[in-house]
Amino acid sequence: MPAGRKKGGGFPTGKLLGLFYLHTGRLIALVEGTWQQHDRTLTRQLLGWLHTGEVLVADRAFFGWFFIL
Repeated sequence: MPAGRKKGGGFPTGKLLGLFYLHTGRLIALVEGTWQQHDRTLTRQLLGWLHTGEVLVADRAFFGWFFIL
């Protein structure tokens, strides 16, 4: 629960991360997590959907050896 919220109050929060086909915009895969999880953690679940030769377009949060390894 986000800080400052009383138990039972507020809206449910979560995180959805999707993998889209750039050419058509079709949703290929979707993972869900808690609002506290970083996108990098959820993205590891989507890597199995990528094939050799495909390109993943991401922002600077995905840069670095942590994500590559």
